[in-house]
Amino acid sequence: MSYTILKQDAFDTLPYRLKVIRKKPPRDAKGVILVQSTVDLQLIPEDSILYRPIWSNEPIWEIHLPKTFDKSVKKVAKTLDAVAFM
Repeated sequence: MSYTILKQDAFDTLPYRLKVIRKKPPRDAKGVILVQSTVDLQLIPEDSILYRPIWSNEPIWEIHLPKTFDKSVKKVAKTLDAVAFM
């Protein structure tokens, strides 16, 4: 499984390492969503973990949804106006 891209132009500007570092969500996460740093923080689901890659200068954050999350990752990604999700 790799990322499902929602914004191709924004995804193309990401560093190669950020695009290929994840092949599947981490064991403790139901899904991963890549969002731009301008996202409305109030829309991010509770108990999610927010990461910013320290080696990247891109304004992109990774949101890790908890295993207990019961909604569709795709719907949340679209609500957040995400770049990509898995």
